[in-house]
Formats: sequence, C-alpha cells, structure tokens
Amino acid sequence: MRAIRGLRIGRVMADSPLIRLWERELKSVGGVVLFGFRINRMEELVTVALGGLALFSLTGVVGATMGGFNPLSAVFLLGGLGILFYTSWRSPIELYKASFLRDGELPTALEMVLGGMESGMGVENTLWYISKHLKGVVGRLFMGVHMDIDAGKSVNDALTAAAERSLSKHFERFVALIVTWRETGGGDTQHYLKQLLEEIEEGRTNTRIEAAGKINNTLFFPIFLGYFLPTLILFSLPFIFSLRGMLLIL
Repeated sequence: MRAIRGLRIGRVMADSPLIRLWERELKSVGGVVLFGFRINRMEELVTVALGGLALFSLTGVVGATMGGFNPLSAVFLLGGLGILFYTSWRSPIELYKASFLRDGELPTALEMVLGGMESGMGVENTLWYISKHLKGVVGRLFMGVHMDIDAGKSVNDALTAAAERSLSKHFERFVALIVTWRETGGGDTQHYLKQLLEEIEEGRTNTRIEAAGKINNTLFFPIFLGYFLPTLILFSLPFIFSLRGMLLIL
C-alpha cells in the first residue's frame, strides 16, 4: 500500500508543471542547503518538509502531554520555521536568476557575439571565446556548452540545455538568436541582438534605480532615530520644562 501511495505521489509530482519547474531550478543552482541537508531533488525537499512537520507535531504532542504546550508560541514557531524553510530554499534560486543582470556578463557576451558576427567569426569559435574570457554565471554556462560540444553533443542541443539551466528569459532569447544565427547565417539576427542588448541595459538601469530607492528608504529610519529625533527632543526640552513649571504653579 505504501509503495502504491509513493508511486502515486511521484506520478503527481512528475505531471505537475510547477513541480517540474522547481526541479529544474534545483538542478540549475546545483541544489540548496536546507536545515543542514543538501537538497538536489524535489523528492528530497518534500521529505525534509514532511520530516520537519512531523517533528514539530511530535514536539507539540509531547508538550501537551507534559502540560507545557502554548498554542500561541507554537503558531509563532511554526510560522518562523515556515519562513526559514522558504527563504533557505528560494534565496539561492532568486540570487542565481538576478545574477544575469547584476554581474554584467550577459551584455558583454552579447557584444562578443555581435563582434563575432561583424568579423565573420563562426558560432563555435565565438562560443569558445566567450567561455574562455567570462568567468561568471554566463561564462560557466557557455563553458558547459563548449564541454557538451566536445563530448559529442550538437551545438543546438548544447545551447538548448544551457538555456534551460539559466532560468533567465533574457539568456533564453540570447541562445535562440545564436541558434538562428547558426542556421540562417545572420539575416536580421544582428538587429534583434542589438535590441535585446538595449532591453537588458534598460533593465539593469531600472534595477539600479530601484536599489537606490530601497537604500534611501533603509537609511531613513537610522537617520531619523540618530539625528532628527534627538534634535527634536533637544529643542522640545525648554517647552516641556516650562509646561511642567506652569502645572506646578497651578
């Protein structure tokens, strides 16, 4: 019976688009560390979640039996564990996605491809050049493409696999344009590459503006507490003392 239930659960997970997306995300970042355990597959993630829930339930039962169970504390503890579980799982994935715009390698790779097209360099040579000169997330993806090609995989298949590992819509479009360049020999590909480069640069600019706004909001409270509030209290003291004197007279 347990084997049948496990088979059904595995089949539901395999058929769910969301589960497949989470599985791909875990593979792309090389797994995550959750409560000291290395998680590489969704089955392992579900196992850790169910194990933590079972341990929490057992602790609650024991606490209720011993007379030391506090429902409010239990709710806060469960909420804290849930937040810790979610952030430990999602943070590496979100950081990986953001790195494509943050580290500046994707625009550089686009410029290298545009330079390769203008100079008449072939696709394979351009990909090799990118993999040798970029060391960040984009460089590692193209290094994987280069290694897959050396292992006998076709250029298109190697690029498609890299696009799936990227979790980035911009990188997926970039790869699709490289494939088009290889199949058609150019055409309008150069125009679309320049258009994509402009979109990425615009997105990076907007991200920097948003980050600057968040920094300003973050700095408001320390500045308020450390400067304006003491200044306000200092200038208010004479009024407070005079008001106190008037109350004593009355």
